[in-house]
Amino acid sequence: MQVSGKVAEMIDTVFLLAGNARFEYVTPELMLYVACQNPVFAQAFENCGGNIQELDRDLKTYLEEYMEPDDREESCTPQLSQGAAEVLALAWKSAKNSGRTKVELSHMVHAMYDLEESYAVYYMRRQGVEQAQLLQEMILVGEENVKDGGRRTRITQPEDMQESEADDTDTQGGYWQRYAVCLNDLTQEGNPLIGRQEELERTMQILCRKEKNNPLHLGEPGVGKTAIVYGLARLLKNGQVPAPLLGAKIFALDIGSLLAGTQYRGEFEKRLKKVLDSIAQEENPIIYLDEIHNIVGAGAVNGGSLDISNMLKPYLSAGHIRFIGATTFEEYKKHFEKAKVLSAGFKTWKSKSRIMRMRFTF
Repeated sequence: MQVSGKVAEMIDTVFLLAGNARFEYVTPELMLYVACQNPVFAQAFENCGGNIQELDRDLKTYLEEYMEPDDREESCTPQLSQGAAEVLALAWKSAKNSGRTKVELSHMVHAMYDLEESYAVYYMRRQGVEQAQLLQEMILVGEENVKDGGRRTRITQPEDMQESEADDTDTQGGYWQRYAVCLNDLTQEGNPLIGRQEELERTMQILCRKEKNNPLHLGEPGVGKTAIVYGLARLLKNGQVPAPLLGAKIFALDIGSLLAGTQYRGEFEKRLKKVLDSIAQEENPIIYLDEIHNIVGAGAVNGGSLDISNMLKPYLSAGHIRFIGATTFEEYKKHFEKAKVLSAGFKTWKSKSRIMRMRFTF
């Protein structure tokens, strides 16, 4: 897959800086350091409440303290670190999943956030800038005139992105396959779920309700919220569920992929609606939204109220699609609890089990 002109320029600059500094490896932190000079990324980061100068300083300090220059006399070409190679691979996958023929800067940013361990992501999140919000702001900034060195420049859409998504042909099996995965088909990849019978039973009870049948899992990172959903998918596949859930499938929706690559206003909303409508055609669908707090405000235009959470309202009201959300206590209090549309549609429940040493709210 090819890369856009902006991404090619960024990669060239990254290798040039690494060569001049005699770095042995190119890292995600160096990639982000160069991305800070991009006017679209810089303006979007500021719009998210971040300070681009502070991010630039943090990355520069990291490069000076942790990136040791090669002391060999002969010059050598810098190599991609494992993290940098993973960023390129994930960006390529993100571009492919969004139906693009070129990797854009938004795909690179999306890929960085998907790294398990990275100072680049740590520095952005330390300023409270999360993936969904940043990608959405990059879309909006790309539509407007961006100040660049005193000049006003227009960020234009590449030719390969000018094609309307209305012309996209559905992938075999449904349009949802572009931006979601069916967890029922991935049950063999995970480990068996042990010791969560209470949470599984309560989740199934809520899913079988006539109203407020959308469970919400609360817990600190790493306690096993996603593992419970995989455990439920295994029960669904084996038919070990109540009658109302027989034949149900769980679809894990990737909000980052939905946002990545969109450029013009309305494109993201149209993409999300097509995905939800495609999933709605399934017989008994359940959508899993990890880090569900990210949907509060994601997709909003200039502070408007039309964000993902409001776009889900008709699907929550219809009841054909059920949703399972997962987030942390802190993010729940900070974002989710204030979204009346979501709070009214999801059922909360607190486990009293002390053995778990954690709480789940459904």
